[in-house]
Amino acid sequence: QQLNVERLAVLCWCLGQLDFQPNPDWMQLLGQALLQQHKAATAEVLVDVLLGLVSIGYMPVGHLQQAWLSRTVHLVPVMHPEGLRRLCQALGDLERGLAHNVCTGAFAAGLAVVQQCNGTVSQQQVAEAGSTPVAADTSYLQQYQQQHKQHLAEAIAHRQGIILWQSTTQQLAEVFAYFAATCVKPSLEYMATAVSRAVARIPEGASAPSLCTLLWALARLGFKPHPQLLHQILAALQRGLHSLSGQDLADAAWALCTLKHRPGTVWLNLYMHEVRSKAAYMAPQALTDTLWALACFAAQPDREWLKGAVSAVGKHVAAGELPQRNAAVVVWALQQLGFQPQQMLAGQIGSGAGVAAAATAGIESALLGLIQAVTAQPVGV
Repeated sequence: QQLNVERLAVLCWCLGQLDFQPNPDWMQLLGQALLQQHKAATAEVLVDVLLGLVSIGYMPVGHLQQAWLSRTVHLVPVMHPEGLRRLCQALGDLERGLAHNVCTGAFAAGLAVVQQCNGTVSQQQVAEAGSTPVAADTSYLQQYQQQHKQHLAEAIAHRQGIILWQSTTQQLAEVFAYFAATCVKPSLEYMATAVSRAVARIPEGASAPSLCTLLWALARLGFKPHPQLLHQILAALQRGLHSLSGQDLADAAWALCTLKHRPGTVWLNLYMHEVRSKAAYMAPQALTDTLWALACFAAQPDREWLKGAVSAVGKHVAAGELPQRNAAVVVWALQQLGFQPQQMLAGQIGSGAGVAAAATAGIESALLGLIQAVTAQPVGV
């Protein structure tokens, strides 16, 4: 209670960096202190507080949410580009955190019902874990989405238009991503000017992941830049393909396919080389999106690349992580990419022990699992 708002922001940040989540009573006291001091927060401190709160798992709700987000709308008109970028990050984390609380509460309630059926908890315990927390979490999420989200997005869009020429590629990319996530549709004139600015500042040091964010946001917003601008983005992205994560690779390919822009053969070959090295570590949806996009591009991977892709898919199938719809997309994509099981396995089946036989068995197992995933009867039918 004796700390000013700047020190409270630093405290939240430090706890977040230490990956330490205080107990509920402590966080309630923190919320009371922040509620009392929200009017003293500057734009920079306000963003620090929001980022700090979500980093320790404390999602502002009720009066605290109302006070701090109203203050945010008031301060957006004086924010600089980096402040806007960080604010967009904080608001995205806040909404995801509120949604996570809803899902967690629903899971806890459902688990309590299952435990009652098994005789491990009483009906009273089920009631205590039931609808009240879930309803409260849902109302907090709705409070943000219905009362604050649109006002914040409109204020950010207006301010971004004013300070457009001061913004870097990364700053613009992350603000675009926030627009896409909040379903804000800036004008075509604004988008054309902003994308030109983002591309013009790429030589100043835009990272490859920020370029993937830019492409993903443009695809989600349904805005296709001039082909020359896309060519410049891809040329810069090509130099940093090796630094991309599996999710970044998937986002880039999905975006380009959604924008109906096919990269050149050299770019695609380099891209597929990176996918091959990271396919085993890609999440099921990322791998599905990647294969789908490459199929739409009519890419021509070699036999070894296809074997690696099938093996990566097979791991997700074996773990029960590939939904039926994804499995169907993967089967279609592999067919379009030229995957022919008979040719892949020719000359290896029955070759005895060794690496070749083990690889063949792995591919056969992956194919069988994939076929079963596609043809399995949907749950509840």
